This record gives sequence, C-alpha cells and structure tokens, in this order.
Amino acid sequence: MKLILYSLITLLLCKDALAVDEKTAPTKTLLAFHHLSRFHIDSLRRPFYALKKHTDFQESYLSISGSGHQKKSIFLAMSMSAVVPGSGQLYAQKERESLIKGATFLALEITGWVLYFHNQNKGKKFERKYEKFADKNWDVDKYLMFLETSLQNDPNFEIGPGDLGRKDTGINYTLLESAENVWGTKTGVSVHHLYKNSRQQYYEMIYKYPEQFALGWADAMYNPSPDFSTGYTRHNLTPLMIDYRGMRIKSNDYLSTARGMTGMLMINHLLSLTDAAWIVKRKNKEDATKLSLSFRLEQKLSQNELITMPTIRFTY
Repeated sequence: MKLILYSLITLLLCKDALAVDEKTAPTKTLLAFHHLSRFHIDSLRRPFYALKKHTDFQESYLSISGSGHQKKSIFLAMSMSAVVPGSGQLYAQKERESLIKGATFLALEITGWVLYFHNQNKGKKFERKYEKFADKNWDVDKYLMFLETSLQNDPNFEIGPGDLGRKDTGINYTLLESAENVWGTKTGVSVHHLYKNSRQQYYEMIYKYPEQFALGWADAMYNPSPDFSTGYTRHNLTPLMIDYRGMRIKSNDYLSTARGMTGMLMINHLLSLTDAAWIVKRKNKEDATKLSLSFRLEQKLSQNELITMPTIRFTY
C-alpha cells in the first residue's frame, strides 16, 4: 500500500511540476496527501515551476519522508499486562508469536487463581474442622487440674485444687502463668503460656507441645511421676492427638500451596509486563523504517532548446 501511495504521489508531482500555468500545484498536492496518510514535508527548498524559455541551469528539489506505522505505547502494554497478563502481548502485536505468548500468560493467570482458591478453600475447611475437633476433645479444665495436682506439694509454691479457676467460673490468669513457670522450672520443659497467645497459636500449641499440654486431651491418662512431666512426647501421642495433627498438617499444606500460588501469580505478572514491553519496543523499531521520496527537476539548455529532466528517488 505504501508503494502504491508513493507512486501516486510521484505521478501527481510530475504532472503538476510540468504544468507551466500552475506554479503552486505541487505544494497543494503534497498538502492533500499530508492529511490522507500522515506524511510530513521534510524539506522544501524551492517550489516547482517550469519556464518556456530559460538559458541557465535550474534545479529544484523536494523530499517527503514519513512512516505509515503508528508507534504503540510501552507504558500502556506494561500496564495492561500488569492488570491482566497476556493482554499487553495482544495489544503489542497481532502475530502468531504474540498470540501464543499472550494466551500462555493468560492461561497461567487463570490456572494460578483456580489453584489458589481451591487450596485456600480446602485449607480453611480443614482449619474449621480441626478447631471444632479441638474444642470438643481438648479441655482446659483437665490441663488446670494437672498443674494443680503436680504442684500441690511444692513447698515454694502454694496451690491447691481449684485455685487456678475453671472455664465456666473464670480462670486466674496471673496465677496460671506463675504455675506454668514453676512447672517448667521443675521439669526443664520450655514453657508456653496458653492464654497469652492468639487463637491460632492456641490451636497450634495444644498439639505441638504434648510435654506440657497433652493432659488436656480427653484420651490422655495422668500418671504422676517424680519429674512432674505429662509422660507424653511428640513420639508418644494418643489417637486423638494423632487425628488432630493429621488435620493440622492437611490444613497447613493446602494454605501453604495457596500462598505459593500468590507468588507464582506475581511472577507471571512481572514476566508478562516485561515481555510486553520488549515486544512493543522491538515492533516499533522494526516498523520505524523511514520511507522517503525525492523528486528532482533539472532544466538544461541543449541546442537552444529547454529540456526538463525529472529525477525520482525512492528510499525505504
């Protein structure tokens, strides 16, 4: 199309330049095409004209340069891919390579969100399940009774049955913390304060540290020992503890996978916007090849006769 357009311009220029009665016609022709194809006048040294009688060398020169390609915005392509990966590639170029890349980034985005919501929902489902399980099978009153029984004969810490309070009547949190510290000193176990932690940590501690909290479980048996320990470790768990641990592990695995999906989605956005910027930059560079048309009209006197010699130069 560009070649045909230039050829048409050339024919019109030749016709107008050789028309002795229209001195300004070439300029009008150029302006008309300027509006049609966005070409611009690069230089106009002298308007074309032809004389019937001329004895000196006369040269006129006109050039037109321009490009039919409208540059695309790198910023827009990056912004589109940042919002919807793959859309920047589709905007940048309508060729096979960009279509494949755009479809790939978009497919990864959709897959990532599907996997995220699937794993997030499954993780939350198991979270609600193990919380309900713990509320039913782990009793804080059993844990308080265990501490009171273990420490009731300690000469340096006076405590008796019911001193720590109970779930229904209220718990003496200050005394409970002191009792846990004394118990930790006697057993050498690293102490975790039950009610100083968030609800999430609460559900974690009651299975993660059986050395301290095991006797709160419904199927745990208390056998008083000289070292004041519960008698349970991570390798010695009751069936209820094992079931609870399994639900916790499943929930954590699903939620961890969901978090991994968010990281993958961020990487997909970053790669997509970077690739879109590169495609636009490359495409603009390829299409920025300038097309130029040069028209030279020479008039010479040969054997007392004026000869007009048009010279056309096409560069792309």
